[in-house]
Amino acid sequence: MQASFSLAAVEEAAKNDFYVANLLRRVTVSTYDEFLDVLYDDVKLVIERLEDNPQNYPDESEDATTQRIADILWGMQYDASHNTQAGGNVDLTVSNPRRQFKWIAEAKKFADIGDMREGYLQLATRYRPGMAPGGVMYGGLIGYLHRPNAAEHIRSWRDAFASLPVASGNVLADCARRYALGFNSEHNHQTFGIPLRVWHTCVVLHFAPEDRSGRTAKRYKAK
Repeated sequence: MQASFSLAAVEEAAKNDFYVANLLRRVTVSTYDEFLDVLYDDVKLVIERLEDNPQNYPDESEDATTQRIADILWGMQYDASHNTQAGGNVDLTVSNPRRQFKWIAEAKKFADIGDMREGYLQLATRYRPGMAPGGVMYGGLIGYLHRPNAAEHIRSWRDAFASLPVASGNVLADCARRYALGFNSEHNHQTFGIPLRVWHTCVVLHFAPEDRSGRTAKRYKAK
């Protein structure tokens, strides 16, 4: 007996399944705000997936991790790519071609504040972030953290960001998705002169087990 399939059935399943709910949101977006809202929820899921097993990426390059994120987003039905040309090699470009919506992000190995600063300068002075109707641009800045105490590093970046000349007149807000592991900013894009809203967050990939089994397991030892 063939199972029936309808929009009503999917909507019913979505009530109890976050992944089905996000799928439904993705395929029915009609505004840039809707596109961005579900995209940010999906990026959060991707980040948390990577954070589940940081021992798998101790020496992975910045490009490889970014490509991994793009590939997972592609599997979620986004048009996602790494190193797309748009004023330079944009680390992560995500779009919905059906609606002509686009969002870009810079991704950096977050070894110090300078790494994030350089990524932000690329995003805010050279690249063209996605633009919503009404003339507001949106982008992201993602730091790959292989150091302990991620929340403290994000706080340090937030403090440093607030004093950047390129971010003059910025307005900062807390992050409702990543809490202490992210924040949001807004100021005018240097080239376009219109508001640029950026989601700053990180992927916590630090892995240095101190328990006995973690210390002695061969699969956790540096190669």
